[in-house]
Amino acid sequence: MPPFLWIIKVDPNLVPDLLKELISIVQPYNFIYVVASNNNYGIGQKIGGWRGGEAGIDILNSKVYTGNLTWLKVAHESRKARGVLETRLDADDGLNVKYLDAIEKEASQKLLWSFNQTKLNKRRWMYWCSLHSVEWNPTPILQLEPSGDALRGVFSVKKTAHHCITAGMTIGLSLGMKENQVPRYQHDKLVEQLKYSKHKPNCGDSETNITKCLKFISDPLLGCVRSRTLTSAGMRGVSTDRKSFQQRVATSNWNNASIIANVLKVEFWTHMTNVMTVNLHLSRNRFEIASDNLKGQKGTVARIQQGKA
Repeated sequence: MPPFLWIIKVDPNLVPDLLKELISIVQPYNFIYVVASNNNYGIGQKIGGWRGGEAGIDILNSKVYTGNLTWLKVAHESRKARGVLETRLDADDGLNVKYLDAIEKEASQKLLWSFNQTKLNKRRWMYWCSLHSVEWNPTPILQLEPSGDALRGVFSVKKTAHHCITAGMTIGLSLGMKENQVPRYQHDKLVEQLKYSKHKPNCGDSETNITKCLKFISDPLLGCVRSRTLTSAGMRGVSTDRKSFQQRVATSNWNNASIIANVLKVEFWTHMTNVMTVNLHLSRNRFEIASDNLKGQKGTVARIQQGKA
């Protein structure tokens, strides 16, 4: 059984063509599950998680299109006898291939992973977030048909030491921890509650007071990539007027973009040809995408598919 199982939740009413393409991409990998469910537990909207059984029950009661069901059932049934790591990754984000390795190494050192381990200086639970991320924006709207370097869109590196971004946000639970014993926070409240609050929670055992319950991952240096499109929740409140876009383009560095592009290829397995294809699609269909989004169909960018690519 693999060390990690990947759960991709999709709307039960997802457009059939998109669902078919997604299934074909992940079908060869038995540890990846495409599940028809809009319920998100733990690092999401609903109370509960994998340890409590809520997440597993929801998946097993839903339509599962791909993946080894035996592994899924074993992971659910043995959730109380193993340490648990839950990582959030939205559909428009990506992780460095080394990121989860770094978290797993940290967890094996700081959490109680086996009943044979000593509890000394072990945490009952812990959070991890990425310190640095790559942010990608499509070519600004003032450039109707991107060409040259602009075909790649606009890249920038962000450092977020004062709040946790959702991409790669991970919570770990030691053996013996119950779901209701772990404090759950929204990503923008984590640092405030775990680092700066006068009443920081104790993530150590009953005999050890440990308040260092949050760790920013800085190795790998770029832990995740986030895309910022017209339909991204993170774009709410962002100015989209011409002057604002011109300022952003003027401050973007295409030489740095080349370096970032190489990092994305090596450490994220993301190739610029695919980035360019997506960028062109978003640029050519921006008005239809925005119109579709206004109808409440968030995240259905590729839905506009009648001969447009």
